Amino acid sequence: MRPYIPFAVFLALFGLGGLAHGLWTNRWTAAGEPLQFAQKLQNVPSVIGDWELTSESKLNERELQIGNIVGYISRRYTHRGDGNVVALLMVCGKPGPISVHTPDVCYGGAGYQLIDDPAVWQTASERPAVFRVGVFRKNLPAEGATYLRIFWSWSPDGIEWTAPKHPRISFAMHPALYKMYVIETIERSDMPLENSPATKFISEILRVLH
Repeated sequence: MRPYIPFAVFLALFGLGGLAHGLWTNRWTAAGEPLQFAQKLQNVPSVIGDWELTSESKLNERELQIGNIVGYISRRYTHRGDGNVVALLMVCGKPGPISVHTPDVCYGGAGYQLIDDPAVWQTASERPAVFRVGVFRKNLPAEGATYLRIFWSWSPDGIEWTAPKHPRISFAMHPALYKMYVIETIERSDMPLENSPATKFISEILRVLH
């Protein structure tokens, strides 16, 4: 005998399934909203505290398509005092695709391997921002091992930055999503975060994002 499912229960289950699928695919995100959000990235200044923009680069079409990136900036900033260099990548698009392409996926294709599980790092400020941070290693035939330390975080508005464990679920209801990478080259995998150029840069850039 087949189990009997009341029609009202069937409708409820069907509705919840449709809602889940809609959130997963961002069905109810207006097409123009991510583009409007992405245009704000051009307001990120070329001088941030003691950091100056020294070069810009472009993502190729394949990278834009894989990440469903609507807008981005890819820059290198150099500190005027000590000469330290950091790379900044900020992208914007629909929450689903932007939330899932993390550095362990992106940089794996370039030969970098995540050494250990990413840690959580938080800024020491009145309005703390939370980032994931991981160290990536790549072995080069001539130079040997090279290391990158990458910080990443998401924001639905470009002001409040956080790094939830399940970003796709956390940001599903927002019309668009920003993601920020701050990248520094380090000499060893165990270099401490204290006095890290990247952490200093993050503290500066958060003051100008609004």
